[in-house]
Amino acid sequence: MATKTTGKDGRIKHFDIGEGKEYRAVFNVDSFFKGQKVESFYRSIPVDFKVEDKKAHYHIPLLLSPYAYSTYRGN
Repeated sequence: MATKTTGKDGRIKHFDIGEGKEYRAVFNVDSFFKGQKVESFYRSIPVDFKVEDKKAHYHIPLLLSPYAYSTYRGN
């Protein structure tokens, strides 16, 4: 297990991945909403995914509102 933090652009700069491995990204949105002074239903959002090709680009956007969210594999 490892913990990484995104930069201001929402990206992790260095992340070593392996093929055929499963990962969980947890978006800790509670501090984000508190910083915005907005009440939110969600505290954290886990996203489980599998890396099929470690040479591929993996981008997991999080679309977020205080009471809904959506993720997908971007490119």
